[in-house]
Amino acid sequence: MGACREFFGAGTLLGHAVALPGTQPVLLLILPAGAFLTMGLLFGALNYIKARREVNHGQ
Repeated sequence: MGACREFFGAGTLLGHAVALPGTQPVLLLILPAGAFLTMGLLFGALNYIKARREVNHGQ
């Protein structure tokens, strides 16, 4: 979760700039509220993947 916040929020990973030139970082993700947003999006993505696997294995 921290790597996602750092990459999308500041455009860096482990202190090295990795963002594409011309892109703007999403500053909301650096703030404390960004942790809740990131956690919710990750949980939602995991639930979606889990539901898709259950549907595919059930056929």
